[in-house]
Amino acid sequence: PRLMLASSVSPDGATLVAWTILGSSDLMQITLNDGVGRPLIQTPFVERNGEVSPDGRWLAYESNASGSFQIHVRPFPGIDRGQWQVSTEGGTQPAWARGGQELFYLAPDGTLRSVRVERGTTWAAGTPAKLFDRPYRPWTGASGPSSRSSNVCSTFCRQKLPLRACTCENPLPATRR
Repeated sequence: PRLMLASSVSPDGATLVAWTILGSSDLMQITLNDGVGRPLIQTPFVERNGEVSPDGRWLAYESNASGSFQIHVRPFPGIDRGQWQVSTEGGTQPAWARGGQELFYLAPDGTLRSVRVERGTTWAAGTPAKLFDRPYRPWTGASGPSSRSSNVCSTFCRQKLPLRACTCENPLPATRR
């Protein structure tokens, strides 16, 4: 068995997206009604933190195929129909806005970036923009900073506050989806 971390569930609740954390790091999809898992994106590079868009049409993830981690998007579930790099200067931890028309990620300098996404039958996105001048500092409480704690912040911001009002500079209460 492979050790995996879940990163997203499709909007219809039928598919779990996870990534393997030992050995090669690839994205997997697990059909929840039968528990069967199969490779989603499997390359010699690291792919992780796959996030399905709210409309279920796109998969955002991070990959180091270019030599540094960048944010990529592919159609979902038919990932072979295209691939687009969204970040321009590196990026990790993608998160979709609730409406699916904005994709957020962390830049290498620690700042939160945003990319506008156009609705349509093909992928179209704007230029990444820095949301805040200060670095985003995820915090999980007594255990300290965590690379996956940004999901707590992004989930909290998407569900509780207009995103631009959420600075994510202070600890947030842990919430469960």
